[in-house]
Amino acid sequence: VEDIIMEESNDPEADFNRVSKIITDIQAISNGWKPDATVDVSGKTDTETNESAPPPVLDETLLNAFIEQQTAVLPEIEKAILQYEKDQNLENLSGLKRIIHTMKGEAGVCGINDISTLCHKLEDYIDTEQESETSPENISPDILLEVKDWLAQFLDALSQKMSPAVSLEQILAKLSPAQNKDNQQSNAIIENLPEKSNVPDDNVENYSPTEKSSNQSVQSIPISDPELAREFIDEANEHFDVIDENLLVLENEPTNTDAISAVFRAFHTIKGVAGFLGLGAISDLAHIAETLLDQVRKGERRFEGSVIEITFRTHDMLRSMVEDLRSALVSGTDFQTNPELPALMASLKTIMESSAEESLINEPTDLLSQVSSDNMTTSGQISEKDKSSAPSQTGKATGKNGIKINQTMRVDTAKIDNLLDTIGELVITESIVVSDPAIRSLKSITLEKNLALLDKITRSLQDAGMAMRLVPIDATFRKMERLVRDLCRKSGKKVNLIIEGGDTEIDKGMVEKLGDPLIHMIRNSMDHGIESADERQALGKNPIGQIVLRAYHKGGNIHIDIEDDGRGLNREAIVAKAIEKGIIESDNNMSDQEVYSLIFNAGFSTAKQVTEISGRGVGMDVVKRNIESMRGNVLIQSRPGKGSTFTIVLPLTMAIIDGMLAKVGSEVYIIPTLSIVESLRPTADMVSTVTGRGEVVKFRGNLLPLIRLAGIFGVSGSIDDPTNATIMVIEERGRQWGLLLDEIIGQQQIVIKSLSAGLGNVPGIAGVSIMADGKPGLILDVAGLIKLATA
Repeated sequence: VEDIIMEESNDPEADFNRVSKIITDIQAISNGWKPDATVDVSGKTDTETNESAPPPVLDETLLNAFIEQQTAVLPEIEKAILQYEKDQNLENLSGLKRIIHTMKGEAGVCGINDISTLCHKLEDYIDTEQESETSPENISPDILLEVKDWLAQFLDALSQKMSPAVSLEQILAKLSPAQNKDNQQSNAIIENLPEKSNVPDDNVENYSPTEKSSNQSVQSIPISDPELAREFIDEANEHFDVIDENLLVLENEPTNTDAISAVFRAFHTIKGVAGFLGLGAISDLAHIAETLLDQVRKGERRFEGSVIEITFRTHDMLRSMVEDLRSALVSGTDFQTNPELPALMASLKTIMESSAEESLINEPTDLLSQVSSDNMTTSGQISEKDKSSAPSQTGKATGKNGIKINQTMRVDTAKIDNLLDTIGELVITESIVVSDPAIRSLKSITLEKNLALLDKITRSLQDAGMAMRLVPIDATFRKMERLVRDLCRKSGKKVNLIIEGGDTEIDKGMVEKLGDPLIHMIRNSMDHGIESADERQALGKNPIGQIVLRAYHKGGNIHIDIEDDGRGLNREAIVAKAIEKGIIESDNNMSDQEVYSLIFNAGFSTAKQVTEISGRGVGMDVVKRNIESMRGNVLIQSRPGKGSTFTIVLPLTMAIIDGMLAKVGSEVYIIPTLSIVESLRPTADMVSTVTGRGEVVKFRGNLLPLIRLAGIFGVSGSIDDPTNATIMVIEERGRQWGLLLDEIIGQQQIVIKSLSAGLGNVPGIAGVSIMADGKPGLILDVAGLIKLATA
């Protein structure tokens, strides 16, 4: 040890291995075992002589720290293995060996000899194969992944003080030279889980899903561990996104080995975790899909025709069942399998048993049509730019040793929200203290400096807290790739989806609410905007349409563009439909923006017939409601024959907004700056009353309806004469109004608080905030306020 520390060792790595072995032996001896005996979690040894020895007494804190640390390292192990599989780069194995070596030493210190023994054996396995003449092909990524899977199972079992489902001997046998060649293409060790997992044998041809499900098409499976099931749902959805991305790549590049491996690994992981949780239906389906992808991976079958279709259907079925699992957890009931599962599994088995030539058909077979058409998938084209920027499941190893470990941890969002609430209270309290007349009257330079420092630290803490809720919008955008693909198949159109600004960060709460609006807007672009290939060619356009999904920061807000190069919005058709439905009487003096905004009315649609894609008049209403719930709005630009751009404008966060403070009588109101155009002090000739329209204010050549805030909320003591007051011009859905206020106090960042449950939803009020003087200020809901004024 001294030689290593003083850098006087001729072979530091060999000496370190010797030290690690000595520590392992000492730990084993102290626990009552012989140094060459291995220990599993139950305390049993692999030798008769030590059968009665007591299990090692492990320090609980040390054990928990070990489990947490090694669990965090497992993804890096898998990443290195997958990168090695991709490029056969021995540097990735060197990085992997360092991780395994560290794990071995730490396991030895904790007395967890099973892991220590396995890591030692794995090091030997890699060293032996690296030194062979045929290196590195002899090192099987499948075997390395099986070891990683076993480590994950073992750590989970260790945390629950249980024995692992697969013995150490079984996994060690995989690493023996005699077994290596036979196991080059073996499936993961996780298939040997307990009977409750219902995972089929490796030989899928001998497995008949229809036999299991012949008596009933729907099975009821109890959820043994709800907490693990919730984690599985989150993890599975991440794998589904990976499958989505790579299947779209494979449809255009069926020989892309990276994409094939990514899909294979995703199915493999879902199978393993589902099996561990006893979710046999999910595990069985993922297993057969994995085996089919393995045939593609080995070159035994091409990823074409019915293989593409059945893989997409399998993915859809798995995603559907995971959502059913989520519903079961919420309702506290057993998990019910999908009644269409047996038919799908039978279709999979039939395709796998068919020859490769039989599967190279361009259309789904009658057998495939047994599965519900609700899950039909379609095909679009993703741009080369998009494919090059898409994240790969295999990832890229970095650094000298091919491994880069990110120090991250999972935190419940409720804890982050509580932290942000506390920071918000701190910001409010700090403002109250700074504005306190008693403090100001002291006129102390030192105090002023300290208060300024306090303000700086508080703002930094606020920014850091808000950053914790920000996530890249890329994952949400990527989900639209599959949507475009499906819509292309259903409509027969050809469309490229281009994604820009995927690294733009947005509040996690907004990301969850953006899904539906984006889906509806892209559906509209596909159905109403993009023309058919023949029509586009006749117009001199590229037969392949284009939709750009773009995110960027502008003016302190998040902007999201949905831009297409289609036919654009038809102003005349929109006006005619609006008049027909009684929404407007005419379009006199209506700007294009105001006319286009009419499409957000409930039930509004100019479609002559309802299609499977759109035309029911509900989509844009959903867009409006969801965007307004995030205190955002939608802007529309359109050029006939050239295309349309829908821009969603959102605040950076849902917890803090920039607001303008305004006084009306004795009350203070907060107007979100996102809705403000400008403010003015009117002259007598600018305000008038128009028959049929009421009180209006002349602004830049237009007559804007005038809203008296005091009259809406019944505030007394306000200024009645507009020429002595201030008018703030606000905008909502392309239309402008004048808001009569006594005076504008100033602009500041506002921490939003919800109204108490006893008040419920108050029309025209979005929330409340505490002002610097400690009094509450009401945050106006501009859309709701306009509804009140025009009711």
